[in-house]
Amino acid sequence: MRLFIAALIPEDIRTLLTNYINFLKHNIDGVKWEKFEKLHVTLKFLGDIDESRVNEISNLLKKLSSSYSAFNINILDFGGFPNLKNPKVLYIGLSHNSELPKFQNELEKSLSEIGFEKENRRFIPHITVGRVKKRIHIKESPSNYSNVPSTLLKLVLLRVSLDPRGRYILHSNYLSLKNRCIYINIVEVMNRVDPRPQNKVLAAIIIWYALAIFAGGSGFTLRMVPPLPPDCSFRFSGSLVIVILVIPELQNVGSVC
Repeated sequence: MRLFIAALIPEDIRTLLTNYINFLKHNIDGVKWEKFEKLHVTLKFLGDIDESRVNEISNLLKKLSSSYSAFNINILDFGGFPNLKNPKVLYIGLSHNSELPKFQNELEKSLSEIGFEKENRRFIPHITVGRVKKRIHIKESPSNYSNVPSTLLKLVLLRVSLDPRGRYILHSNYLSLKNRCIYINIVEVMNRVDPRPQNKVLAAIIIWYALAIFAGGSGFTLRMVPPLPPDCSFRFSGSLVIVILVIPELQNVGSVC
């Protein structure tokens, strides 16, 4: 059986991309377009695998992913491999979140240590939306939903063959990544640090960058709101409290989820 490792895309983003694919169908001929159920981010194609190795691969993936949080990405521009002048594959690119290529590189290295061939091509995070059936030339990239934020929360081992509903066959349980985010209500920051209008923006920028440096070094993602997500309470936890203690005016202006 042929297997590959993938990150699953949230349903709302798949719906958005499916609508975009429907738009592309009316503008580009000669392409076999991907369906809603098949949209994903391929991390590693494994090829033909004996059933006896599935548990070994699943355990490796579980161990490796345990030290990673959810991958925050942005949906970027429409593109083609090798290019849009003579594409074989059409795709939607993803922002270069440093953690996703890092994870994929560690995955390649770990799999090579147990006998799998290492991919030498540079990893380009993307979502395949179509496979070209004949020679076409796309002069310019069609407009799309550029810079839409999303989060990759689930990793999975999938079988290339499809079930009756057109979905890839799941060959292991989903591995859910931790979604560690720090949400900062920037309006509250601006109001509490200094009531004078001329100082608000500068103070907010300085604090934002200070927290961004801390968050990045601690494995968190920093996000600006309002509003805060409905399932988050106004709180800070863990070592982030140290940062807040030295700026008492900022207590209760953010949350960790």
